[in-house]
Amino acid sequence: MASEVKQLMFSASGSTDKYFDLSSALTAANRKQYHQFTRKGRPYCFDISIEHLVGASAGSIVVWSGAPNNWTTRNAAVKMSAAWKHQLKEAGIRMRDLSKYGRRLRLPLDEGMSTSGQGAMSATFAPQGVKASDGTTVDLFEQYTTPSGDAVTYEGANEFTRVAIPDEAGAGDSVEMNLALYGFSDAVGANNYFGVVDEYLSSRGGVPDEPDSGKQTPDPLNMLQTMFSSTQPSTDEVIEAIEDYQDFRPYADGENDATATPPSASNLADTLQDLGSTAASYAPDTAGGAAFAGPSTVVHMSCPLGLLKVLGAGNKDKFKITVHAIYEM
Repeated sequence: MASEVKQLMFSASGSTDKYFDLSSALTAANRKQYHQFTRKGRPYCFDISIEHLVGASAGSIVVWSGAPNNWTTRNAAVKMSAAWKHQLKEAGIRMRDLSKYGRRLRLPLDEGMSTSGQGAMSATFAPQGVKASDGTTVDLFEQYTTPSGDAVTYEGANEFTRVAIPDEAGAGDSVEMNLALYGFSDAVGANNYFGVVDEYLSSRGGVPDEPDSGKQTPDPLNMLQTMFSSTQPSTDEVIEAIEDYQDFRPYADGENDATATPPSASNLADTLQDLGSTAASYAPDTAGGAAFAGPSTVVHMSCPLGLLKVLGAGNKDKFKITVHAIYEM
């Protein structure tokens, strides 16, 4: 991250913006492309801190959430990237045939972050700077027009990947669907949403973990190590000691009620991680001054794919996000 802009400023101009895409924000600030995935299709995680500089009103609090930084998010993202690359390969499309800016998968956090039918970013905060000439606040991504006359916005330049899925009618046709990292999948249909984690959980079918066992030389004076010796209790005693021990999975998975037909889904694919809340030290008041509202808060978090969601942000809220590190999940 040397010689790069790492501190990003964002301001709310209303209550419609709810999302942050840090790879896109860093791209705009540094004028070189940052990604959600490595070349090999592994997701990045962004280590960040957020400082709530200005509040929409005195004492107002906003709540932050994002994808859980766990194996479910990682494996779902890896499998989605592999599936996308496989689909392109089967269609005879090589990576070098794609735009140089579109050779890696891009995902929105949930369906509210993208525009159905287009894949453009939606309701997302743009990073801001200050003009040297007069000190006014401006977006770091300035809308531009291409030689062919296309007007390119921050949202349109940072599109999310869409995929072709065979339709349920079985007519041999496919429909183009939007991707969303979290949230339940819609029915197969044009411009509907494909929940990446939801589909991953359905595809894996529940694979039990089998931890490796180690080897030790037993010490006869130590009860723990005598368990490794040749002097063992009878088979029946060992079986009785472990009978009915931990028969059930100790965490939520894709299915909720396996007895239902079809099995009902759990909320796992629709559950984001609560990353904390923040409040500002002051807020603009109607007289043009500032109303003190206690000390500002800073939260530190790990942010898979650089995607964040904020609830409760209103007009005048201002945030500073510092990216400390980007690493492979």
